Amino acid sequence: MFLKTLRSLRHTLALRLTIWYAGIFAASSILALTLVYASVVAVVQERTDGDLKEDIEEFASLMQSGGLERVEG
Repeated sequence: MFLKTLRSLRHTLALRLTIWYAGIFAASSILALTLVYASVVAVVQERTDGDLKEDIEEFASLMQSGGLERVEG
């Protein structure tokens, strides 16, 4: 009896719409999370690159003004 009810539900419009909406929600959620992840990665990478460039410039100026001893100290 229960299996017969499940089989009859399989062909209802409500179930098909629910499956479609769930699929659309899942796909749009994955797309949104992917876009947010990509933008966060880009911002973090840009800031890290900027910080590393500043450090390189600072070490280069220390190296030119005082040599290796100044950089190590």
